[in-house]
Amino acid sequence: MCLRKFKIFYRKIFPGHRYSVVPRLLNDCDSVLDLGCGPISPLHFCNIIFSVGVDIFEPYLIQSKKKEIHNEYILSNVLDIEFRPKSFDAVVSLEILEHISKKDGYKLIEKMKKYARKKII
Repeated sequence: MCLRKFKIFYRKIFPGHRYSVVPRLLNDCDSVLDLGCGPISPLHFCNIIFSVGVDIFEPYLIQSKKKEIHNEYILSNVLDIEFRPKSFDAVVSLEILEHISKKDGYKLIEKMKKYARKKII
């Protein structure tokens, strides 16, 4: 089954799943920072002009690169990266907070707010 048909099929079966919600939330964004992008980011289902994927696990970045989900990739802990304030329209970080301490979670949210012009997800 081709990827396009799969996306349509998946959205019909799981209409409330993040793969169908995230594109709607990002429809007004041209640039996105994806923290903890993993091997198959929901941005794969979006029409984003420019995105940066960040992950600490290199095999995930390799898989994501093969799918050409992002324009750029950074191998790093999401807490260690730095960007200029308001560098992206949106900053996305899904399924990350449960893997870090509460203190680091607050730090991550503050970084996300710093880098985003429009919204954080």
